[in-house]
Amino acid sequence: LHMKSLFIFSFLLLGAMSMLPKAHAYCDISTTLGRMPASSNARQLLEDARAGDVDAMRQLGKNLIEGTVMKRDVKNGVLWIKKAVEAGDDRSMVLLGDLYTQGRGVAKSEKKAVELYMMAAEAGNKNAVKRLEKLPLKSTVSWWEARAKDGDKKAVLKLLRAYATGKGLPKDMEKAREYYE
Repeated sequence: LHMKSLFIFSFLLLGAMSMLPKAHAYCDISTTLGRMPASSNARQLLEDARAGDVDAMRQLGKNLIEGTVMKRDVKNGVLWIKKAVEAGDDRSMVLLGDLYTQGRGVAKSEKKAVELYMMAAEAGNKNAVKRLEKLPLKSTVSWWEARAKDGDKKAVLKLLRAYATGKGLPKDMEKAREYYE
């Protein structure tokens, strides 16, 4: 009889919980944390993230997306990474750019990825620069042009070749001549 009562109580509790409003952005992941071992630092990570620690926000987001330390929850993981981006964390910008490149947890968008990589590169993030260098030139031309304007020889040569040959950008001998000079 005791087991039957426990089952009925659990069933009713689950039904009542399903009628509660969903948690909003930067989520209540207490259901995930509730299933974690007591030795886990996830609770502290969540507290730190809620307190505005961008490193904790990024790490919590990564942990939720990967599902290695806590139950996988890509949606909430992306929300925490976006919150870190909003706080100006360049490492989170690269991470979110990677998610947009892969279409993982967000709609695939090279344009959004480039924007995030450019912001992170401007903040001095070398990983963002590496990613921008690997993307198609037509997607990153404004970034290369800004670097060329600042005197970056690699950028000048890249644009000169692209405009002169038409590989990566429309052939434009006038622009090629500008970069040559």
